[in-house]
Amino acid sequence: MIVLKILGMNSSGRNGTTHRLLKTVLSASQTLPERSGWTDVQVTTDIINLESMHLPAMSTAQRVPAHPPEMIRTLLTRLLVADGLIWASPTRWWGPNAVMQKFLEWLDHLEAPDYQLKGKPVGFLTGCEEDGGQATINTMAAVAMHLGMIIPPHTAFFTNSNMATKSHEQWMLHPGIVGENIVKMHLRLLGRPVTWS
Repeated sequence: MIVLKILGMNSSGRNGTTHRLLKTVLSASQTLPERSGWTDVQVTTDIINLESMHLPAMSTAQRVPAHPPEMIRTLLTRLLVADGLIWASPTRWWGPNAVMQKFLEWLDHLEAPDYQLKGKPVGFLTGCEEDGGQATINTMAAVAMHLGMIIPPHTAFFTNSNMATKSHEQWMLHPGIVGENIVKMHLRLLGRPVTWS
């Protein structure tokens, strides 16, 4: 039995658009094995609500080789044991919110010396009211690419609350493909042929 753990990092409030998107995506990843007839695959999911953690900003003195606070070490360990990650942030001024920015800064401790997240599948979610969704995705993806993470097809998703029903084939209304393709990427890395959502 292949048991995969997909971990969502939520930097918005628990009732916001981005949190709802993340729950939809994680549900799609969890139900994919049954919908696909994969009796030997099980997916578990969990959400870390970064906002409720009150992450401290990282000072220059706390960069590698310094040791991060215990709360940050625990958080980073959870990232390392997950099989796939989904980073979810609302868009604030054409970028991730301050909570997600703090989280991304602490990833400095997984960079050196050996890029500890290298090869781990990651996807991205954001919600925006007007513009900036793609810029938010790009900011998070740039960090992931630098860390050597794998971005599977169609795992960078944003929804514009004013335009979702007008999107081509209404793609903004189908965020579940992010979770599905995170699972499929991990299975592909294990040698299983997959068809992307």
